[in-house]
Amino acid sequence: MKIYTCTTCRRRIATFFKRASGEKLCPQCFIKGFIKSIQRTISRHELLGPWDNILIFIDPYIPYISIGLALAMGIVESKFNTKIYALIPKAFSDEELEAIVKIIEEISKHKEINVITSNEEYECIEGNMIKTFLKNLNYIQRALNKTQLSKLKASLPYTIELLTYLHLKLWFNGLHNLIKYVLPKFKLNDSLEMIYPLYGTFLDEVVYFNYLNGVYKYQLSPCSKLINIRSDALYKLVQDIALHNIELLYSNLMIIENLI
Repeated sequence: MKIYTCTTCRRRIATFFKRASGEKLCPQCFIKGFIKSIQRTISRHELLGPWDNILIFIDPYIPYISIGLALAMGIVESKFNTKIYALIPKAFSDEELEAIVKIIEEISKHKEINVITSNEEYECIEGNMIKTFLKNLNYIQRALNKTQLSKLKASLPYTIELLTYLHLKLWFNGLHNLIKYVLPKFKLNDSLEMIYPLYGTFLDEVVYFNYLNGVYKYQLSPCSKLINIRSDALYKLVQDIALHNIELLYSNLMIIENLI
């Protein structure tokens, strides 16, 4: 197998191929680039201010991606006065909950991440991504109503593939009024704004970022077996576009922004 040198530092061995740019990156340069891409998304779409309170929802369907987002936001916001909270819904076993708290404690070395464990029951829905997505939004609102927190910016751990898939699903199902929910940011109510820091990030990038940071130490899968969008023909199409025509995927997101 051919060994490549990192495109950025030109010294270390490359271990990751970045599809968006064609770069071959070593772990150190990959992490720097990954964080910079999230910073660009936040800056471009004005997702955050220096004093904001940020809530990361630990999605029971994709808990590892949620934890990866929390870690990345801790690094991104380490120099700012923002506060970061992680909302863990009542969907995990006691062992899984303990593992998530341990992971969050370990990844809080860059910035403190305050854990909120909700007593609000979370029901896993089988095989319907739109219902799951809308349920998550409602769950966040209900859970936060029982806390003392206000004026939050809450984040779902959705990458560019999943947001594109949701956009197309909403469109094909005639739910055009809900397409605003896949914009980089939108208001749910006067005190709660939703943001997508991973709006310009691909799933394989988050997975590799997690791997490099030791996120996969524990087994977490409360709802993941109930919904498998990877077998959905539409999601496969989105993945194929991401692999072979990445500009078309970015164009789709631009169309969403221009339509709303």
